[in-house]
Amino acid sequence: MHFEIIARDFGSPFIHQLSYLDGTAGKDLGKIIKRKPSVACLIFNNRHFGYSWDVDNIEKDVASMFKLIQNPEFLKSVRNKNIESIHELERKIRLLQKTDASKLSVREIEETMNGIYAAWREMNLFGHLINLADFFNSIGKVITRFLEEKKAQGAGIEVGEAFSKLTSPLETSKIMEQEMSFYNLLALIQANKKLEKEFKSGATKKIIESLKAFPFIENALKTHVRDFDWLSFSYDGPTILDEDYFIGLLSSEARQGIDGKQKLRELQEHGKETALEQKKLLDELKPPAEIMHFIEVAKTSGYLKAYRKETTYWASRHLDSLIKEIARKLCLSPLQVRHMTVSEMISCLKKGKADADWLNDRIKTCVVTMVKGKAVIFSGKKAEKWLKLFKEQEEINVTELKGETAFPGKAKGMVKLIEQASDIPKMRKGDILISASTNPSLLPAMKLASAIVTDEGGVVCHAAIVSRELKIPCVVGTKIASRALHDGDIVEVDAAQGTVKIISKGERK
Repeated sequence: MHFEIIARDFGSPFIHQLSYLDGTAGKDLGKIIKRKPSVACLIFNNRHFGYSWDVDNIEKDVASMFKLIQNPEFLKSVRNKNIESIHELERKIRLLQKTDASKLSVREIEETMNGIYAAWREMNLFGHLINLADFFNSIGKVITRFLEEKKAQGAGIEVGEAFSKLTSPLETSKIMEQEMSFYNLLALIQANKKLEKEFKSGATKKIIESLKAFPFIENALKTHVRDFDWLSFSYDGPTILDEDYFIGLLSSEARQGIDGKQKLRELQEHGKETALEQKKLLDELKPPAEIMHFIEVAKTSGYLKAYRKETTYWASRHLDSLIKEIARKLCLSPLQVRHMTVSEMISCLKKGKADADWLNDRIKTCVVTMVKGKAVIFSGKKAEKWLKLFKEQEEINVTELKGETAFPGKAKGMVKLIEQASDIPKMRKGDILISASTNPSLLPAMKLASAIVTDEGGVVCHAAIVSRELKIPCVVGTKIASRALHDGDIVEVDAAQGTVKIISKGERK
């Protein structure tokens, strides 16, 4: 038995990731795929973490789920249950929003945290099912083979471009909702020349004062802040976007002469254009029922994956008040509390104290796996033993990388590795954004990129979805981009072919 890291991310979302491990490697998954799931584990290392599976056995799990997902009724059931679980998490978080965390008793904290954990676990279980079926791009390969056959028969298509169009979800993501809300605000501001002039000045305090004369716009701005202040929070912040931040963005757009009304119109037409492009392609290619089903699987997976990830960051932002209150009661930092299980939090609250040293060891390095349906956490020397089961990462020296087309197009530019929100300031307009994977907190950097390249994901991952919405060339699933490329490298991306060529290498540190 040996392990390989399949997905990586950054933050300290111990509770959420435990719920993910519990849902995706526990007994409930075994009941669905009718076999004991492959051993899975999480590795945490100073806020970096990775999901890992036993690579010798995960293929059997994938084969079982791939067979199940071919049933349209099963797909419908998974979709409905995943949406229900997302709604349940949203409901529990909204209840928390209305609560003064400082007035909760230990019993009430226990009920609240267990309820949120259970909803997260359910969401991750049903979300994982379609993901599991598409491990190794299993679903993508079926659709790609069909498109390649059609091209060989004379269809005038580019396979990558056709794939991207056919598998794009038609539902509106929260990211797209934010964009439309933002440009609606800009359009309202630009409808009044006096107010537009104030925004162009960039003087935040004066703008806030001026907005009092326009209560409709002032309320619209406050609503926008309330609905989207989580965008840069990721799993543990600390950034919560405020009114000043969005005023700054609006001022910048106004000074650049961006037409809010036109941008809003373009965004509103985007979904209609995608639907028309899909219909045109389907009419031309006439895929059989089996391929149509796999296209539906891909679209469903993309929609649900974006919905889950965005809801996770939104929920994490609003769970923050309770995490900070628990930290205050235990004389710990929020970071330390975020590395505790719910039962550990409650046990320590009942005692009125916690040992910071073992938490600091856990933050430094720990491995978590499931044993008989329960999470077992290894730190220190025990974690080091587990880490010996992982394949060593070899040094990478390549001139070209290959991945999957998420959105077609070409771009040439300088590489910038963007793994977390703190990396965003180094991004410049036209740079090539390279990341293990993307998330909503990286959106400002993604909007500046001339192309996006990731290690992970298929054509329904976060990077793929956002790149389609923003119409930025994107290659996903290269596996090695964030290790093979460095800041300062010059690369040429041909997203239609799924290739990234290294033109020149920057200085290696």
